[in-house]
Amino acid sequence: MAQGYRHSVLKAQYPSRQWGGLCHHVYEVFLHCCSFSQSAGERCKRVDDTIGTCMELGRCLQSDGNAQSVINLRHCAATWGDIRQTPVCCRSNPRNLARAMCSKWSRVASSLGMRCETTTTRIQSGEFAQVNEFPHMVAIVDPTRSLNAFCGGTLISEDYVITAAHCVDSFFSRYSVRVGIVNLKEEDSQTIQVLRTIRHPLYKAPASYHDIALLQLATKVQLSKRVMPACLPTVNGRLGEGRILTVAGWGRTETADISNVLLKGFGRTLSRFKCDDALDTGGLNSEFYRAGITDSIICLDESSSGACQGDSGGPLTGEIPSTCQHVVFGVVSKGSPSCQATTVPGIYTNVEHYIQWIVDNVWPEENL
Repeated sequence: MAQGYRHSVLKAQYPSRQWGGLCHHVYEVFLHCCSFSQSAGERCKRVDDTIGTCMELGRCLQSDGNAQSVINLRHCAATWGDIRQTPVCCRSNPRNLARAMCSKWSRVASSLGMRCETTTTRIQSGEFAQVNEFPHMVAIVDPTRSLNAFCGGTLISEDYVITAAHCVDSFFSRYSVRVGIVNLKEEDSQTIQVLRTIRHPLYKAPASYHDIALLQLATKVQLSKRVMPACLPTVNGRLGEGRILTVAGWGRTETADISNVLLKGFGRTLSRFKCDDALDTGGLNSEFYRAGITDSIICLDESSSGACQGDSGGPLTGEIPSTCQHVVFGVVSKGSPSCQATTVPGIYTNVEHYIQWIVDNVWPEENL
């Protein structure tokens, strides 16, 4: 059937108000139908190798599920009636999966006796982190010099870490991660080899857009009070201006020294427009951000404290008040060149913008 005809058939079967909503949902996501031998309720594999459940298209969209472009729609069986009854392979909204995983880590933390503790969120001009304060914190290390971290990362599952794409672009062909560590000189940590690196497909240096990558670990970490994944953001949309968030890392301080002890600092989120103006003033816009600040970026006012060289890839986090779990909102992409109080904002990759890509790679077999 011709694509244009398919489009007109779909539009004819929906009133204008419903049609607009259907187009918005269906064209935003991928849809792959079940095989001819599958029926409603059975597990099915989509074209991106993620797992879904066979169900009617209308039910999938009503449950906020993911479907593939209408142009690629193929019927599991001959359906010449209402398009909403077409059987498709439906996958859960990635935010639902992220919420489920966050609840899982909360249950594990509770079983280990982890409790909420009051911490000071105040890196450059930062403070020493406390033991167990950032159990999601990851040091990415050269395996030949395993005590030194060249970048940071965030544990988001038992065997996946989020970091910056530029951290794993050209430094080493092989690297490992250390988890459950505050002082890099201490030997008491889990060191695990990285099995696979997944850079975002749109990242292309020297531009700094899509500066995000996933590291699949060779073995699962052992969860404890010192090692616990952070939650992914599940609220759709940009963070509001003025939100106080925490950044942590082992990077350089204002004295230009690498810190062996994990440091924490804080900053307030900036609007896209203020960030654009500040980047132009600081001379970074034309070199790394030719299209300006997009929804894929979080900007932070780092006039008091913030990230520096060596903190790249590390987390920008906030807390869930009810559980004190950390939510990783950003990945350190570019900090202050001078590691001093500066009017140039810190640039962080917006994790929420990549939630679909993250969930499909980390939990391809999960479908709620």
